[in-house]
Amino acid sequence: MLQKFNWFGLRWGAFIVIGSLLIDIEFLIINVSLFLIHINLGLKTIAKDYVHLEKIHLIFSTMIKITYIELIRYSIELFI
Repeated sequence: MLQKFNWFGLRWGAFIVIGSLLIDIEFLIINVSLFLIHINLGLKTIAKDYVHLEKIHLIFSTMIKITYIELIRYSIELFI
């Protein structure tokens, strides 16, 4: 089930990001949020596919969460 959601989420996010124009602030916010979702799902997929040891996978998962929080912080600074 998670693989189907990841596949659909990545395709849907990329389609919306490419299809939307930066006309208004709402579109900019939507684009940045979809970029963040796309980055998060991509990093999780890479970690799931290429990391086979459970301890290293846990470390990478924690690092991905920290990276996601930092990206959200930087995107908020972009709008301020």
